[in-house]
Amino acid sequence: MSDIHSLNDLWYSLKESRDVGSATPIHRFDLESFTAHMHNMNNNGQLLQKRLRAAGSVDPCHRLLMLKFVHSFDDAEYSVGKMNGTKTSVRIEQFSTDHAIATTRMKPEHRSRFHELNTLLYNASPRLPYHFNLQGSNVSLDVTCLSSSEALHMAVCGVDHLVLMLMVMLKRLSDAEYDGDCIYCVSRDVLSGHDGNEDKINFVVSSPVGQGRLLENIYSRNNFDTRKILFVEAHDTRTSVGDLIETNCLGRFFNRSNLDPPLLLGSIKSNLGHTEGAAGVASLIKVAMCVYHRGITEIIQFTSFNPKIDAQKYNLHILQNFTPYPSLPNNEKVAIGVNSFGMGDTTTHAIIEEYQPNKKTSVENGHINGYHIKTILIFLSHQQLQERINVFLTEQVSPGLSIISRPTISLAQKICFVFSEQGPQWWSMGRQLYESEPLFNKWINLIDGEMTKINKGEWRLLEELIEKKNEQESRINDTNIAQPPLFAIQVALAALLVSWNIYPSFIISHSGGDQAAAFVAGCLSLKGTVRIEHLVCIAVVNSPRSVTISARLRIENAFHSYPMNRFDIEKKMLSSLKDIRRLPVQDQKQNFVQSNVRQVVRFYDAIAAIIKDEAANVFIEISPHPVLAKSIRECYELANQQQSSPLILPTLKRKENEQITLLTSLAQLTTSSHVWQQYFHTRQISPLKNHEEYFDNFPLYKFHLSPCWYESKDSAIQRLANRIPTHPLLGIRQLNDQTSATWKSLININLPQHAFLKDHKIQDAILFPAVAYLELATAACQQLLSSKEDD
Repeated sequence: MSDIHSLNDLWYSLKESRDVGSATPIHRFDLESFTAHMHNMNNNGQLLQKRLRAAGSVDPCHRLLMLKFVHSFDDAEYSVGKMNGTKTSVRIEQFSTDHAIATTRMKPEHRSRFHELNTLLYNASPRLPYHFNLQGSNVSLDVTCLSSSEALHMAVCGVDHLVLMLMVMLKRLSDAEYDGDCIYCVSRDVLSGHDGNEDKINFVVSSPVGQGRLLENIYSRNNFDTRKILFVEAHDTRTSVGDLIETNCLGRFFNRSNLDPPLLLGSIKSNLGHTEGAAGVASLIKVAMCVYHRGITEIIQFTSFNPKIDAQKYNLHILQNFTPYPSLPNNEKVAIGVNSFGMGDTTTHAIIEEYQPNKKTSVENGHINGYHIKTILIFLSHQQLQERINVFLTEQVSPGLSIISRPTISLAQKICFVFSEQGPQWWSMGRQLYESEPLFNKWINLIDGEMTKINKGEWRLLEELIEKKNEQESRINDTNIAQPPLFAIQVALAALLVSWNIYPSFIISHSGGDQAAAFVAGCLSLKGTVRIEHLVCIAVVNSPRSVTISARLRIENAFHSYPMNRFDIEKKMLSSLKDIRRLPVQDQKQNFVQSNVRQVVRFYDAIAAIIKDEAANVFIEISPHPVLAKSIRECYELANQQQSSPLILPTLKRKENEQITLLTSLAQLTTSSHVWQQYFHTRQISPLKNHEEYFDNFPLYKFHLSPCWYESKDSAIQRLANRIPTHPLLGIRQLNDQTSATWKSLININLPQHAFLKDHKIQDAILFPAVAYLELATAACQQLLSSKEDD
């Protein structure tokens, strides 16, 4: 099952009816001689803070458990650090003892001093509390195939606040709703009990009487109408005896006539095979996915019922294609039963219901439930972009864009808005956002009205910014025209970010970006935007490696040089940011704009001050195209070679899709749920019932894996040496301390492979043929030479 790493992987495997079972890799062990044994599992030693030698002797199941613990928290949108020191309980089942058996073969002097500690089954559950500082109770279970279901029963019926059972996180519904968690389904009740000895063939085979009694108990104590059970996920022993007992028991209890809707039966084992101790939780996860996606997957490889199963009598159906949930009256919840039992015959049954969120409000908590995502696309690489597009096209999702809708909580970030100068403008900047973002459109129109008043109708902002049909017609690069559209784009972008709850802790600007920065900070009115002109002195210091000199040139305007001294700047300054972020007006010197137009642009000094004070760790460049990112990085490099580079994000990029660029930066900027909630709030997106219409998974944590395995040389030889098929005469090579190679073979002339020896008789005495001796010598040489070539 190497292709299944997440819930989405599992769901699409089920929906597409894939058999994901695979052959055991030959590098693990010789199937002819040994039982299952994991080899060369990887370990994220840095994350788990384990020394390599100690980690190498840990049961690979335990190491995988710790990695998947982190992934389960990723999927639940929980920070592992948030659980540090909490009274979180752990219920873990482990059925496999392969690692302990295999490593016990080693000689005592070759074993790790951690061997006993790291191979005991009961140490599976204490590992999680130890490594992640969880201070609740922990229990390791082994009830054969029922283990994970019994752990589920203990978790649901216990008093602990939060339980991790295998890779399933359980919480009280009220707590999960309050915390804004992703809720896949709701456990109505779980009941576990032993069958006793009534109507039992033997100790191993389950009792139909005991199973029926448990079903009667759980549904009666919940006063639950069994007609509402749409589907039962069966344990499915995959044996003629076990399946017969379970299926007929379910049929008798639910007792569906031909006039009733059929009782649908399914089992994840048709896709995964028997998962032994994890069988119960595998069924639970499948049912959770079916409930969440409102559809039931088929059972693959099914041909017909066992003739002894009364399928027609009890109206039992096996689904052989994907079936969406039917519409239920009065908005009733879909309910599914999950049946599980194991050798020794302890039985567990769970009633699972779909979760119906309160859809009256979109921003009550940190999670989005039931929203249709239709206009946004965020991807981290071109390859991921292509893969997701292919998925959307395959699933026939709307050709519009889509978004990750369940971001996790990240560390607080100190954001700096950076307003760039003239230069990045281009003739089609802002047009896509003008058409698609109402707030952006509003601010462009507002600024256009103010600009028209200032220039007395000589030209219109909208005409230059929006209405020009091609680059040849555009005057956007004319000095006297360029500044107002740049100002408008920057203000509209800032308004858009603030509307999504993205507030700057710091604002800096560069040259022509000063006006927009002052306006956003509440220091200038729109009328304070003036047309100014450009002559010899240092004009700009972007970074120690980037200095601009101004001189007497035949140009229209001479910014940052002495000709600017002759202009007076309008004194009246009004608050503008109060309309954007409702903050009070900040005091500002009246000569702010004039000094910024005339004086040297000390951008490096501003960044150096931010570095010194650690005032920001994220820079968002408010500009039609990023031009200051390189300068910011150079400032950080020269200020402190050891200091990590900050996150520098663009808002737009020339000739690239503006929504994709802006929202990709938004995704990198923050994973805080309230930002995304506010984003959807500004869209006024209506809730939808169909969960499949939006994509809602962030990638899981990517572990830094390194080889991690401890084994003696003798053990490795014994485990891996016998890869070739056993020779019918030579037998199996014996790995011992003898100097010469030896083989052991048991010859039985009554077996088909040895029957030919009966023909070699002399006076009724069967003799071993001489040619057989030659065959033994040839086979032995072949194996010895083959093993040397491998070495």
